[in-house]
Amino acid sequence: MTRLWCVKGNLNDGEIYLRADAVEISLHGELAFYRENGSRSLVLALAPGAWTCCFAALPDGRAVAVHGGASVCASC
Repeated sequence: MTRLWCVKGNLNDGEIYLRADAVEISLHGELAFYRENGSRSLVLALAPGAWTCCFAALPDGRAVAVHGGASVCASC
């Protein structure tokens, strides 16, 4: 299911919004977003230190309370 995500950190305006079906954090702290339309496509990848928090968001940017681990925070 495609969700709206917000990523905060050392970015242009301090935060970005994007749509993706899945998000993963590597053991080294890389953050990657994917779309899954029959095949898996990388939407965005951020290096460790470039982001501080990632969460599912409502259209107005507020965080969504999601069951099942859809919010990922390194240090919110």
